Amino acid sequence: MLFRSPDLTTHFFQIWIEPNVFGIPPSYEQKTVPPTSKRGALSLIAGPHDALVKIHADASLYAGLFDGEEQFTLTLQPDRKSYVHLVRGELQVNGHALRSGDAALLDKETQVSISNGVDAEVLVFDLATPCVVMHRFENIHSHFMSQLSDNPPDSRIRGIGR
Repeated sequence: MLFRSPDLTTHFFQIWIEPNVFGIPPSYEQKTVPPTSKRGALSLIAGPHDALVKIHADASLYAGLFDGEEQFTLTLQPDRKSYVHLVRGELQVNGHALRSGDAALLDKETQVSISNGVDAEVLVFDLATPCVVMHRFENIHSHFMSQLSDNPPDSRIRGIGR
């Protein structure tokens, strides 16, 4: 059932991840992810193995909800990239502050540490190189790699911005 309220704002986040399998029929999955599975953790939502939703790409998508003292560290392979998008709230990613709509591209990192959340909802993409991710986030303008791309405080974090 589709429900629309004129009093509520809808935020639409659409992503495309380049597949690594071709010639298969298109598919579509929709799953409900209970908030308890994401509370204070990064829950594997989509990926090629053991994820809630299967995707045909060398990429994994995690989702988390963080507030207060909750923190979580996800181990990364340094030859991969990680893209972090803060859907709402505030939090720190590897010690760098992000606000609603901000994003960070991590390169050659061995972990992504999420902490100091304030009503935060975050998406973390673990990506093979090269793996193309394109996104569109309506109602909250986000352009990553803008504010700090010329001189980031940590060269492994390639961009943090609004």
